[in-house]
Amino acid sequence: MRNEEEHFNDLKHFEENGKLSCMEIQKKEIARIIDEYFASDMSKENYVYNTIAYIHKLYKEKKTTPLQVAKNILKAIKEIDEQNPSLKAVIKYDESLLLKQAEESTKRYEEGKEISVFDGVPVTIKDELDLAGFTSTKGMKVTEYTEHVITEDEESNVSKSLRALGVMFVGKANQNEIGICARGINVNFGSARNPYNLQCDTGGSSSGSGAGVGSGLIPLSIGTDGGGSVRIPSSLCGVYGLKPTHYRISTKQKSAPVAFSTCVAGPMTGSAIDLTLSFAAVAGRRSNDLKSLTQPRDLRLNEIRLMDPDYYNLNERKIGIHNDYFNDVKDNRIPKLCRDFIEKVFCKIYNAQIDDSIVIPLLEPSRVSHLVTIAGEMRNGMKDYGYYEYDKRSKLCPETRMSLLSQKYASSSDYITAQRVRSHQMDEFAKLFEKVDVIALPTVGCVAPEFDESQVKKGGLGVSDYDVLSSIMKFIFTSNFCGFPSVSIPIGFIDNKPVGLQLMAKWWDEVTLLKFCLLAEKYTEKKKPQKFIDITSQ
Repeated sequence: MRNEEEHFNDLKHFEENGKLSCMEIQKKEIARIIDEYFASDMSKENYVYNTIAYIHKLYKEKKTTPLQVAKNILKAIKEIDEQNPSLKAVIKYDESLLLKQAEESTKRYEEGKEISVFDGVPVTIKDELDLAGFTSTKGMKVTEYTEHVITEDEESNVSKSLRALGVMFVGKANQNEIGICARGINVNFGSARNPYNLQCDTGGSSSGSGAGVGSGLIPLSIGTDGGGSVRIPSSLCGVYGLKPTHYRISTKQKSAPVAFSTCVAGPMTGSAIDLTLSFAAVAGRRSNDLKSLTQPRDLRLNEIRLMDPDYYNLNERKIGIHNDYFNDVKDNRIPKLCRDFIEKVFCKIYNAQIDDSIVIPLLEPSRVSHLVTIAGEMRNGMKDYGYYEYDKRSKLCPETRMSLLSQKYASSSDYITAQRVRSHQMDEFAKLFEKVDVIALPTVGCVAPEFDESQVKKGGLGVSDYDVLSSIMKFIFTSNFCGFPSVSIPIGFIDNKPVGLQLMAKWWDEVTLLKFCLLAEKYTEKKKPQKFIDITSQ
């Protein structure tokens, strides 16, 4: 087996000798996919949101400009901040920085020199990811550990990838404090609100990403997912969210991570084509990140062929359903909606097959082991942020302190035992993925729960409701624990609240999940959210 240094030298040689770098290859594939998209019937879909492709088209046709869109976003953010309750999707933005990016992008379009379909597209980055020009507080109050303003050299690789394609960075998206909870609550900056019902939770911890994309304020936000933190808000806010294979998207950055073996970055978008383009933009090897070199060189983007009639057939691909697990929720309308969509769309229209004989073993040991792993890593990781200094620890909200304290009594031997369970469970999933192409589950075991205003407001105590939390995280943990990719598809509504269908695939097989998303979108139920922002209006 080749070691990391050999992988690194191979990639360095590959780039220094005039061959296309990974980013250049991906840029060409993005251009091909967008050309095929505009030539296909898929571009005629009735989308709820302004897609990346649509915004790019408006720029090209001079119907609006990046500068006008930036001004619209700034106006919307300022209005949101004055409202009560506030959507609170964005917690940090720099007006002068955004307008500078917008002016540069507008000039490129005027000269016909736009960099890519992403040029001038507004993007937010979750607060725990480093972005040049901003602090990375991970949703915490600022201390001397988090007051540093990130430079372009220091920012996350995922930010660098998007910057190279010309995006406009709006700022930092809201999140649950340190990302420790699957709720969208943040009492330091104010909690993000669900755009379909402002009295309801977004889910977390990528709460601002869900609120921003789900309201139309932002077409793309990059979240992170260590325990469902991309998929949960995607489901509850009615958007697409991809949790990729571990190390598929490089997040190398200056700031220290707090959950290194379970957490990955992933895109959240309002459409399947945007999810596909965004994955193509940020995934792949990066020569400054040895971990990213462990992945296959080929992202298999060439398999996405929107002009090929055969692409619109699942050709008897098998969808695995573990019935007892799939239906194990208090609200049986959720699994029914998910099952009906699978049968009516994937099977009847696209010729897939259901295999409901599969059983996912070790669910309870895996759930507990995932908890021991992520909570232990987060508690240990917080030492880089002064957690073991009492005056810094006391600045964390009570909900966060209680969650971290719960891990105090887990020993190092407990952590090692959890990794043994992890290894065994990965073997079990490898066997399952030999039988089926994807495994289907509801994304979340409930619809968006309502807030207790006194607890979630700025300066409140936060919420620790383990009954609700259990329903939210019911189907989430295996993908993080075992490292394979999963996606949430917004398929419909219950009580006017979004419901997501989760699909999981074998390691490095994101293109299969993206295909299911692209095929599903035509048949998903679509509703405009209560809080909708059209950033392309004149």
